Amino acid sequence: MVCTGTFLGGVVIYRGIFLVKVGLPYNLTSPQTIFMLVFFGPILEEEIFRMALWQPIEILFKQKWITIVATTALFSFGHFMAYWFVPDELKIFIVYQTVYVTGLGLVVGMRRYRTGAVLPGILMHMAFNFGFLCAFNYDGLKASF
Repeated sequence: MVCTGTFLGGVVIYRGIFLVKVGLPYNLTSPQTIFMLVFFGPILEEEIFRMALWQPIEILFKQKWITIVATTALFSFGHFMAYWFVPDELKIFIVYQTVYVTGLGLVVGMRRYRTGAVLPGILMHMAFNFGFLCAFNYDGLKASF
């Protein structure tokens, strides 16, 4: 059920690109990009932000909500860092991405808090990115008819 919500969130975020007129800097037809987007990225990011950084922050601050907010802020900043390294025409996408990953980070952080496990967040993150990819492919299929 939760993965369905994050899948739909990915679809909505992809559609939002057109509403705010943001270009997409990824080649979503490349097998390597798809693998990174749907599998490797979510596993790596959730292992870093909801596992490796979670416990030290939780021990340091002793409050779950601070842990959720801090790991989300670090997750968001990790995506925003590209802003200084991309061409000017892609900077708006980096800002857009930072906004939506902040929401995703909060949702996944709350799931991590409720379950105490990293795997549900990995699956949610994968579902979100898969929703993004499916929305892209749906648009591609419509364009080919």
